[in-house]
Amino acid sequence: MVLSSVDMHSLDERLLILYEDKKREIEDRIGEFLSLRQEADDRRLFEELAFCTLTPQAKPLEAQRTLEHLKHLGLLWEGSPEKISPHLHRVRFRHTKAISLVYNRTQCFSSGWSLRGKLESLKEAFLMRRWLVKTMRGIGWKEASHFLRNTGFGLELAILDRHVLRMLSQRFGVVIPSSLSEKRYEEYERLLQRWAETLSLPVAVMDFLIFYEKTGLIFK
Repeated sequence: MVLSSVDMHSLDERLLILYEDKKREIEDRIGEFLSLRQEADDRRLFEELAFCTLTPQAKPLEAQRTLEHLKHLGLLWEGSPEKISPHLHRVRFRHTKAISLVYNRTQCFSSGWSLRGKLESLKEAFLMRRWLVKTMRGIGWKEASHFLRNTGFGLELAILDRHVLRMLSQRFGVVIPSSLSEKRYEEYERLLQRWAETLSLPVAVMDFLIFYEKTGLIFK
């Protein structure tokens, strides 16, 4: 059901109040993303890609804990899917995600190119996203957007998770399909960008505010 104009105004005000309350935390987090954009090497970028590979239908904190566990055991860098899979009990689809992690690791470190170099050569965040979706396993439009936002390469991209999609459905009446094509993803992304513009907020901030409004977390 689409919100009434009164309810829309109330929602906008609630988000702006949240922003005033959480502005410093959000800006600090975005500052960390920009630092990664300037300083991260290929290994650090792959860690963030691995995190985003683990996130579908999983809580972000659990995905991060799983990532840290794999790093501690050395499995993120050396483990086979068979060795990694038993350690993915905190996230869903552990067998599929284990295969995706190893496939993406091979793509990033055994293909004769640098992940950072490839992203920088593409220049535009939308081109980077399309390349990631076509090249990496287990990385869809949302996960690619998440990775590029978290590494400072795509702060203008929207992370259309279930919380954002539900909010867009309430505000604009969009239908939430089981999966989003590139065309539909970009269509909904433009709606979020338009909404952000009416509040004079960057899209990256809107993502944080909606996620916080639904979960109480400022994470990544």
